[in-house]
Amino acid sequence: MRIVLVLQALASLNLMGLIGCIQWIHYPMFARLDKPEFAASVRWHGERITWLVGPWMLLELICSALLYLFPPWPSSVFGWGLGLVAALWLSTGLLQVPLHSRLSQGYDPLAVRRLVASNWLRTLLWSGRGLLSLYCLVTF
Repeated sequence: MRIVLVLQALASLNLMGLIGCIQWIHYPMFARLDKPEFAASVRWHGERITWLVGPWMLLELICSALLYLFPPWPSSVFGWGLGLVAALWLSTGLLQVPLHSRLSQGYDPLAVRRLVASNWLRTLLWSGRGLLSLYCLVTF
């Protein structure tokens, strides 16, 4: 299970860094994009970020589920970890993906503000996941 802990930490810490970059740079930059190119730029971002984020999210989910089902030691920490992953997937699917879809149709200042604001949830959740994965890695 040590390799699962290492892979979980690798995925969670990569996602923690990536979401920080997105929260502080990419999403706020949406409000500064040229309006005629806005929809194409958002689609371009979405197409590329999916290939970067998707595999890490899937790896994080698989590792979290394995550690919950087969914990290397008795602890509720693995339930918390899986719960954080579930919250991240729900936030992504219910909040950020629909906002990206809306913005891929054209500039909408309210949708940009909602995207930046709602993404703070994922930023906090992935920060928690990253720290929790480090705790698990160091503890085992």
